[in-house]
Amino acid sequence: MLTKTLALASAAVTAALLFVSSAVAANISPSVWVKSCPNTACSNQTLLPRGTGVVMLCWGDYQYALGNYWSARWFVVYYGYGSGWVHSSYVYNQTSVGHCR
Repeated sequence: MLTKTLALASAAVTAALLFVSSAVAANISPSVWVKSCPNTACSNQTLLPRGTGVVMLCWGDYQYALGNYWSARWFVVYYGYGSGWVHSSYVYNQTSVGHCR
């Protein structure tokens, strides 16, 4: 039973990686902290270096913040080993994604 469960989990991870690798990646510039929520006061999860490829998952308009420009827009991005919120002004080559629900 454990072997079958591990095989199914492995297949699910492989499918997810294939999906993510086939998605068009946006890029981070400059280096930016991924946040736990769409607000500058939220905790930092990880620092993404300039040029890091990310997959944009969804967007939302929340706290206004000044990054590379002034905006209330934040994206949830997947960065290879996790996901979190990044202010829109730090995401280049943005792709079309739906609103976060």
